[in-house]
Amino acid sequence: MKKLIASAGIFLTLFNVTAAEKGNWGVRAAFDLDIPGKFNAGDTHVDMYKPGYGFSIGGVYYQPIASGFYFEPGLNFFYDTYSFKDLLIMGSSYPISTEDVSVRKAGFRLPLHFGYDISFNDTWRLAIYTGAELSYTISKGAHAKHPENFGDDYDSDIFGINDHRNFDCAWKVGVAIPVSYVWVGIDAAIGLTDLMPGNISFHENRVSVTATYYF
Repeated sequence: MKKLIASAGIFLTLFNVTAAEKGNWGVRAAFDLDIPGKFNAGDTHVDMYKPGYGFSIGGVYYQPIASGFYFEPGLNFFYDTYSFKDLLIMGSSYPISTEDVSVRKAGFRLPLHFGYDISFNDTWRLAIYTGAELSYTISKGAHAKHPENFGDDYDSDIFGINDHRNFDCAWKVGVAIPVSYVWVGIDAAIGLTDLMPGNISFHENRVSVTATYYF
């Protein structure tokens, strides 16, 4: 009973602090380095893709909790690309080299970050944050520069991208510092969701450079 009362007291204290401290809306843009993982099947590990690039843009809400700790949810739109590695497809009469086939995905991400804001003095500050990031892909596909090489039966689904799961969950860890009115940061997202159904497992990872302007 005492533990229950103590827990309730801590919750009410945090609630009161949170309610008393006003949060801030912000706009965040990010440049992404997309790092697709290997295809894993038992003891076999294959580098199917090469790294690529992307971006995201959206809004966040910075809510102080207590003693430098904060919670920051957000919602952003993303567009990511990477490409197949040394892909070679056999045509009806000769091999067709398709090394430039790219994977393109677009959708929305919901970051749910908890962080700690360290103030060294009136000028120098540092934010350390971590948390889950949920993603949902609304558009995906493989794109070749010269699809006519494949003939009339060309379909981007032959590359298996449409089989990738739409939902993804990653765990992010990052740091940010203020530069004038903008917070500049760098973070890494480690994919937790197996995006390939069946016997093959595959995860997507990212490193992002971010810029956030708070109102």
